[in-house]
Amino acid sequence: MKQRNLTEKDKKEIRYAIRVGYIIPGMILLFSLIVNLYFHVAPEVSEYVNTIYLIDIGVISFCILISYLMNNKHYKDLRDGTKIIKQAKVYKKIQKRSAEAGSGSLYFNILGALFPKYFSEQPTIRQLKYFIIGSFRYKVDEQLFKSTKEGDEVEMHYSKKGKVLLSIHAMTRLSNYKLIIKDK
Repeated sequence: MKQRNLTEKDKKEIRYAIRVGYIIPGMILLFSLIVNLYFHVAPEVSEYVNTIYLIDIGVISFCILISYLMNNKHYKDLRDGTKIIKQAKVYKKIQKRSAEAGSGSLYFNILGALFPKYFSEQPTIRQLKYFIIGSFRYKVDEQLFKSTKEGDEVEMHYSKKGKVLLSIHAMTRLSNYKLIIKDK
């Protein structure tokens, strides 16, 4: 296993993974805020305000704990500044057509003939390219897909603690050979 320093693109990927650790607690806090508003507006629960405040403290503490547990390893990766590079073999290459969601419109026979601009638009078709590595499917860009054959080795870059897949690169041809220096 090799190690290298994180690039700006790698740091961006790790920051993207951190977002989930803020979204989930934020949704829990939003839901508890809505419930709190109901309890403050309803007159029959005004005598239980101290209990509601205790529950609020518990919910806020729980959200902070969730955020810490989800994001701590990613922040450690950003502070450490290194990534792990593993070599893996491409078992299979898959190319698949996919329609972009929301890009087309539904075609009606009558309306499509009368208003072709609004009711006969075709969806945007994209070619998605995947590598099967191990038992997982990874989406790759077209340049990597074309430059790699089935059975070739690729470099998979992972964050150290969070194990986030940062990128996949084709192995350089020189890295497949070991340099042997003979002493004279």
